[in-house]
Amino acid sequence: MVIGMCFDTTASNTGKLNGACTLLEKAMGRNLVWMASRHHKFEVLLAGVYSVCLGTSTGPEILFFKRFREKWTEMNHTPEARSTPLIIVSDAIKAFIKCQLEVRHYRDNYLEFLLLAAQIAELQVDVAIRKPGARHRARWMAKAIYALKIELLFTVNKIIFNLNSSRITRYSTFESVYHLCLSSVMVFMQAHC
Repeated sequence: MVIGMCFDTTASNTGKLNGACTLLEKAMGRNLVWMASRHHKFEVLLAGVYSVCLGTSTGPEILFFKRFREKWTEMNHTPEARSTPLIIVSDAIKAFIKCQLEVRHYRDNYLEFLLLAAQIAELQVDVAIRKPGARHRARWMAKAIYALKIELLFTVNKIIFNLNSSRITRYSTFESVYHLCLSSVMVFMQAHC
């Protein structure tokens, strides 16, 4: 017997009149337990972080990502060697990354994220940073991957990023909150992988 539903929190699922959940309840003739997906909150969190760091936009693309992709051929793709780690990563997250790198992933972007996260966590992985792909505002994993690529490549490509004082302030904000992106996506991936 069906007693509940787990779903993404989109209007097509949660709409009061024609949402899939409402229609299922009507078809079954009874109320069901609604369990909105815990994963959606990480998408909302990433969207908020990017709005704070890069400003809001009415278009489907994030312009900073577009410029990052356009300048890709001019960029140095080797992250700068660091004397101190970018962030302190717990042993549990490092173990999770190592474990997940041994698993076959059905989505290339999960694997790419893990490889970039491994570099951030200073794990010994041999990976070339790939040219950025999707930059659509709705692609939460693309946002997470861009955050990691920007962090890894920013210091060796400051001139290409052409920063003026307002952009530097915005980047400082980005740098301070991107750690939140990393943590959020790691939790999301633990739930999905």
